[in-house]
Amino acid sequence: MVTKERVQEAIEKSFWDDDFFLVDVQIIPGKKVTVYVDRENGITIDECAELSQSLLHTLENELEDMELTVSSPGLTMSFRVKEQYEKNISRNVEVVMKDGEKFKGKLLYVSDSGFSILTREVTGTGGKKKKQEEAIERWFAFDEVKSTKIAVEFK
Repeated sequence: MVTKERVQEAIEKSFWDDDFFLVDVQIIPGKKVTVYVDRENGITIDECAELSQSLLHTLENELEDMELTVSSPGLTMSFRVKEQYEKNISRNVEVVMKDGEKFKGKLLYVSDSGFSILTREVTGTGGKKKKQEEAIERWFAFDEVKSTKIAVEFK
């Protein structure tokens, strides 16, 4: 039976260069292996197909009758690794905290422990004071965040 570690090892040995990064490996035992990969400038369908063929060759005995899918994480999948945050600096993201609080803003900075976004928040109480939007930089520690993903907006 194939394991995440074995798939990661096979990817690194068979296809890898410094430009690519592994986002996630999901395994449904006996049925399906899904590999999510990306790189700074995006990954093409041809590159996913090439990695898929390489993995099928390397892991043929361990995959047996399992389905293998290699894909980019797409816009709707939450970020899983620091490299995804780095790739998306300057893009608008939605952050959901473990307590359920949500924030939207422009991703500004990423470190080993967390990241910051620039949010636009309403200040003022109303009444005689007019409500105003204010730009606020917020810092988030990775271990306090439930999910972060690209904020898709249609105009």
